[in-house]
Parts: sequence; structure tokens; C-alpha cells
Amino acid sequence: MAALTGRSSSAFAPAAVGFAGIAGAPDDELGLGDVVVADRVHAAGGRRRLPRSWETAHQLLQLAHDVARARCWTTPPSAGSRTPGVSFRVRRRR
Repeated sequence: MAALTGRSSSAFAPAAVGFAGIAGAPDDELGLGDVVVADRVHAAGGRRRLPRSWETAHQLLQLAHDVARARCWTTPPSAGSRTPGVSFRVRRRR
């Protein structure tokens, strides 16, 4: 995945690269279909004692906040279903 992302970035020179995935919720406050926006990305693996991390670009976070406020990223829920939420909070493992 990383190699393909690097080659694609070189070929197309995008302004931003996004990743979408599915994972278990870190707590019961998140529901099925909720979106979690990362404000920091951590590198996985390696032999470093301290993880390497990068902050999400301010402009990208502001765009995510705007889209979440406008609710333009989701269709209206059907009767009896809940509208998915967006979480920007930092979650810490206990």
C-alpha cells in the first residue's frame, strides 16, 4: 500500500492523500457509521522507542469541520435510524 501511494503521489502530485478504513470503536460513544477524523497520524512498526507522528494539515481539519457542520456528507436518515456522527476528539487508551 505504501509503495503504491508513493508511486501515485509522484505521478499525480496530489494536494492531499486520504485513507479510509474500518475499525472497532474505541468506546461506546461512537456508533455504527460514525466518522473519526484524525488530528495526528502515527507511524506503525519500526524499532524506535518513541513513535513518529505528523499533525494533520490545518486546512484539511478546517474542511472536515465545515463538512461535518453542513452535514452534506450524509443522506438524511430513514425513519427510525440515526444520523452518523463525526468525532474530532483525541482518544487515549486506558
